[in-house]
Amino acid sequence: MQIKGQQAEYLLLFQMLAETVDKGNLAQVRAVQNTKGDYHQTYMSDALQQERNVEHYEDELVACSEKLFESLALAQVSFPPTEALVSKIADVDAMLTRTSNMEPHESLEQKFAWAKNLDSSLQVGERSKIRLASIKKAVFLITDLLSA
Repeated sequence: MQIKGQQAEYLLLFQMLAETVDKGNLAQVRAVQNTKGDYHQTYMSDALQQERNVEHYEDELVACSEKLFESLALAQVSFPPTEALVSKIADVDAMLTRTSNMEPHESLEQKFAWAKNLDSSLQVGERSKIRLASIKKAVFLITDLLSA
């Protein structure tokens, strides 16, 4: 059951990281678009805060990954090494070491085009839902492991 809790934590942290990246990109583009007045400084300040938040979530993800790796090792020594168990542990291990594959990839131009869009601030939630579906797909390898 410890792995199930770690799965939920990992999923939440990865979702928060993805949303924070979107908010930071949006704030940076808004700062470039509004070079005069107080709005520029407000957007720059928000962009810097989002960068700090990204670093925080990345650190938390590393800590959560470490806990998951420890739980995988514990599962390996606690249960007989059946072919199914070994395969599922390998799948989770691979997912944890290739987290960059969990998010949809966008070019810099695509990110900039999205952030320049007038309703982009309203789309942050929608983009988060799309990212969450991708992240869930990867993280549910842990659920598959638990069924072994």
